[in-house]
Amino acid sequence: MSLYRQLWLAVIATTLIAFSGSFILGMLSARGYLEEQLAIKNADNAAALALSISQQPNKDPVTQELLVAAQFDSGHYQAIRFADPYGKIVVERSGVSTSDEVPRWFTQLFPIDSTPGTAQITSGWQQIGTITLVSHASFAYRELWRSSTQMFVWFALAGIVTGLIATWVLRRLQRPLAAVVAQADAIGERRFVTIPSPGVPELDSLAGAMNGMVTRLKSMFDEQASRIEDLRRKANHDALTGLANRSYFQNRLQATLDSDESADEGCLLLIRVPDLPELNRLLGRNAVDILLGNIGQSIERTAKAHDESFAARLNGADFALLLPGVSDGRLVAEKVLAGLRSLAPLDAGIQTVAQIGIGRFDRGMSVGAVLARTDRALAAAESSGGNNWQT
Repeated sequence: MSLYRQLWLAVIATTLIAFSGSFILGMLSARGYLEEQLAIKNADNAAALALSISQQPNKDPVTQELLVAAQFDSGHYQAIRFADPYGKIVVERSGVSTSDEVPRWFTQLFPIDSTPGTAQITSGWQQIGTITLVSHASFAYRELWRSSTQMFVWFALAGIVTGLIATWVLRRLQRPLAAVVAQADAIGERRFVTIPSPGVPELDSLAGAMNGMVTRLKSMFDEQASRIEDLRRKANHDALTGLANRSYFQNRLQATLDSDESADEGCLLLIRVPDLPELNRLLGRNAVDILLGNIGQSIERTAKAHDESFAARLNGADFALLLPGVSDGRLVAEKVLAGLRSLAPLDAGIQTVAQIGIGRFDRGMSVGAVLARTDRALAAAESSGGNNWQT
């Protein structure tokens, strides 16, 4: 979520909280005041009507009903009841309070209680009845609704003005903030860049901390990358020749046989240096290590001449050359033998440097089947003796 959106949400949330608290308190206070005014009005009107009936010379039921009806018809009354001293209703007028200006949900949310006003009707020292009067609360609801809409409008305007001011201030800080964000993105992409001082005191410390962190991270990543590369090479490559080791070679061969993007066919060459213990005895271990390194380099040069080819050292005396897309490996085997013959230390009386087995494979074959086919060819080459290859 963007900072602008979070800011606007914060302004809206703050405005809503302030509006809700003020609205509820204001509505409760206004409702209490209006209920108090209604109670006073009901009591005054009831007393006035009771006095009017008491002053009539003729207090017959017809006169009493006319006075009650006249008062009720003057409007704004929910009910007027005239009861005799025994509680029997003599005259009653009632109506339903309606107001189209105020929503029904508002009246249900903030109900206004119109307390009835009562007054005694007397004739001399004799009580002849009781007047109970209840005014309509519609005008009170209209006043309460008007106050609530005005409060809502003012709070909405205040929230919009506050949000616009905050947005203007934030836009002034957008450029240094964008620089910090870009620097953080660059760190995620392992690009370590520094940013100039923004010129804002609060952001200067942030920029300084970010620049310091970038410098430290760059140093750490460089050191870590060097360590990882060293570990990767040690885990996947032979230390003496620099070629891939047996485990890495088998994974590569498996991927070549399984991948839909690899060639449909190819060849695998297994190259063996015969009688390695005898070479160690004749030349010495250091000289043999140098010879094996040179053999690995020669095989690697041959591999680089073919696309997607791969060379590896499987163990002390065995090397492998994977040739995807090469249907006939005999020419490659001849080149390998030619290069290895030049490495033979003739002064030590060593004539045979390598024997090669050639195994052809198709995509989808198993690793075991390819290695078994090539092992058989290598065994045939060994049985023939000398520098040779067999398929």
